[in-house]
Amino acid sequence: MTILDRIRFAVPDSIRERVYVVAAALVALLASWGAIDQTQVPQWTALAVSVVTLMFAILHSASTVRTAFYAVLLALQGISQVYGILTESQTASILGFAAAVLGITVAASKTVGTDPLRH
Repeated sequence: MTILDRIRFAVPDSIRERVYVVAAALVALLASWGAIDQTQVPQWTALAVSVVTLMFAILHSASTVRTAFYAVLLALQGISQVYGILTESQTASILGFAAAVLGITVAASKTVGTDPLRH
């Protein structure tokens, strides 16, 4: 069993909905504490949803090439945020566009759960 299989087993695709809810609640909590400006809440929410979608696409993709591409996209998102290359709004819109064009959201929603112990 590979490391990725162990992570897939620890983070099953069945918890995707709960992760979305927690991410949205975390953004709301940070906004209520003043850590995020109220005007930035939509951008942070879009970014959180994009990252969660991409993470689940990476974890539960059946194609090695597709998984590698998703990983590069996620890494570029992180680098662009850390170094201030793109704003939160720009990053969220680019990831949303990439998700729509590449079908990440459709692929993530149609991912068939796999049990790595059955291989």
